[in-house]
Amino acid sequence: MHLSSTLSLVFILPLIYAFPFRTQQIGRAAQDVRPGNYILRYHDYVSDADVLKHEAIIQAKLGIGCTTIYNFNTFKGCHLETDPAGLQAVASPLILSSEPDSLFSISPRPAPLPPVTVRPNSSISTSSHDMSTETGAPWGLGRISHKKAGNSSYVFDASACAGTTIYVIDTGIRITHVEFGGRARYGASFVTGVVLPADDHGHGTHVSGTAAGSSVGVCHGAEVVAVKVLDSTGFGYNTWIIAGIQWAVNVALSRSNTTRQSVISISIGGGYSPTLNAAVTAAVAAGLPVSVAAGNNGEDSSLFSPSSAVNAMIVGATDISDNKAYFSNYDKGVSIWVPGVDVLSAFNTCDQCYFWYSGTSQATPHVAGLAAYLMTLDDLSTPSKILSKIRSLATNRLIVGSLGGSSNKLAYNGNGA
Repeated sequence: MHLSSTLSLVFILPLIYAFPFRTQQIGRAAQDVRPGNYILRYHDYVSDADVLKHEAIIQAKLGIGCTTIYNFNTFKGCHLETDPAGLQAVASPLILSSEPDSLFSISPRPAPLPPVTVRPNSSISTSSHDMSTETGAPWGLGRISHKKAGNSSYVFDASACAGTTIYVIDTGIRITHVEFGGRARYGASFVTGVVLPADDHGHGTHVSGTAAGSSVGVCHGAEVVAVKVLDSTGFGYNTWIIAGIQWAVNVALSRSNTTRQSVISISIGGGYSPTLNAAVTAAVAAGLPVSVAAGNNGEDSSLFSPSSAVNAMIVGATDISDNKAYFSNYDKGVSIWVPGVDVLSAFNTCDQCYFWYSGTSQATPHVAGLAAYLMTLDDLSTPSKILSKIRSLATNRLIVGSLGGSSNKLAYNGNGA
């Protein structure tokens, strides 16, 4: 297999590093194609009725229907299991494109930093006007709540985040972890043969902890929902990911008047996929801010997906010294820069287990949490307003390194000095 995008760098002692990771060659094009599986994407103008009529034609000609029908906001599509001849047989002017299903992933790498099995020793004090300070917080939280580097305290408004939901599209979540305090719940699994969206890898729990953990997370009061689209090795197909996005959008829309209090976090990457990009853009158009990892190829993020999706919050990674992380993708498509090196967060191996990870995967949930934080604090109603607020609060011209045309903006929540 050929790795299309490297999104996480895991720091785990070699003796306990037991994930059966697949190796892939980094590349721009989607190279791990699933034979006999295609995503048909319909033109935006195609009606729901026409989609159903075309599925009936597929059924009549091939004897099978769509494995999954996608229909949310402007995105309409069909996951079809067939061969090239079958694909040709159901060709229609209704179809904008057909794309082979392909493999996406996170990609952890071992490094000699120890795991933690004791809850981080932090404490939270609250002053007047709901302002709180968490001492002993992970360095990334300290960094996004201060204008200058070197602070280990996280300053935040305790009145924010209540009533928000972050849909984590990943490997699942260990919902019983102490970091979540009952605020994590199972959503859905789209991995073949896996019914429960529990985390059998660790990456999804880590991402969720950074977004909303009570001692390692940005948005302490947010609910996190597990949307499992990656298997126990951290890999998943495009069809699974799009199905997960659709589920999150539809659930958020079904919750009366809460769409503007919902965020999607996607720390996944792979080769360039216009279909996946369109699905992410449709989620944003539906009213949900989507935080997306820029990728860890050290290249132009526009060469990969979903980091090239229009209107998403594309997140690059920095280190503790405000350097651009050596692995982080870049270019003018990157919306914001956030800590993504040596990030301590929750892990899936026990209810009090924590691990160190690095990657734009770890930067991304900082922004997902910040989006949820600001949307309640400032009553922001649209994804564009939320991204504009994040960028307007950001500290300018601190990041060292070549950003490839990206704005030099380091995320800041507007609180600490």
